[in-house]
Amino acid sequence: MQTDDKIEELANEIVFTDYELFIPTNFSDGVLVKDWFSHIKMKLSKRTDKSAKFVFFVLNNRRKIAFELKKQEMLRFVLYGKFPTSNDKKARFYDGSLMGNWFRKNKDKLIELSTKKDEEASLLLKIYNNQKRKSIKYRRYLTFDEKVTELYKLLIANDDVFDRKSKYKFSDGVDVKFWVSKVKDRLLALDTSESKYILERIPNFLSFENKLKEFLIYINENRKFPSTEDFSDGVRMNNWFYNNRERIYLLSENDEVARLTVDVILSFKPNYFDYLDDKDKGGVKYGNK
Repeated sequence: MQTDDKIEELANEIVFTDYELFIPTNFSDGVLVKDWFSHIKMKLSKRTDKSAKFVFFVLNNRRKIAFELKKQEMLRFVLYGKFPTSNDKKARFYDGSLMGNWFRKNKDKLIELSTKKDEEASLLLKIYNNQKRKSIKYRRYLTFDEKVTELYKLLIANDDVFDRKSKYKFSDGVDVKFWVSKVKDRLLALDTSESKYILERIPNFLSFENKLKEFLIYINENRKFPSTEDFSDGVRMNNWFYNNRERIYLLSENDEVARLTVDVILSFKPNYFDYLDDKDKGGVKYGNK
């Protein structure tokens, strides 16, 4: 298989979601991806075509991207649940590994990132430290199971919880519709009478692709980021974009809607994605410049 064929195969096979980065181990001809990349890395870095740039960026930063995804996933978890201990068997990442164990191993790295103005690392550490200060009362966020029970009771008592204009919140202040849109897969896996009832009542949330189209229409018409606006399924636009902006940037190499979205953003925020182009800094640190 020729180099260009391998590049196109990887560009099509790499999967990047909110929770994971999947890179195939072997090409269809049996060649190991890591061996191929180590031999062609320098040549690939000089290519200017979109597929080659995308493949080089992902392979060259795969460990940093994997770290960032887990950092973001853990932040979402602790915002909507509690901070896990090292041996907490219920707090797991999408790939099944323990969140508390990951945090313990990477705490020093998170501290270093925090000193470099990494907002997500700083927030994780702040939540961790707040929960350690027993003498000070802090707002308690409900666990996932507690939210399931509370939402079940809320749906029993109210018919309009998922209406487009409704603004129901859990007792800890978290928006119900936004939370459900993030944990739908976990609700499916839970398979309890409460989760089944919730799944029967929730609407069909827009797919990532359809949300991206609605987001593009908004920023193209308004030439600014949304603040309090919602998608047509009721999910807050600015929260969704914050959690998906790196994914959109990576997809822009091969997806037309993502490319147009990035182009529009750059038209009113010219330096917004500069940090992703700096390969010496890893290319995956968030920033709103």
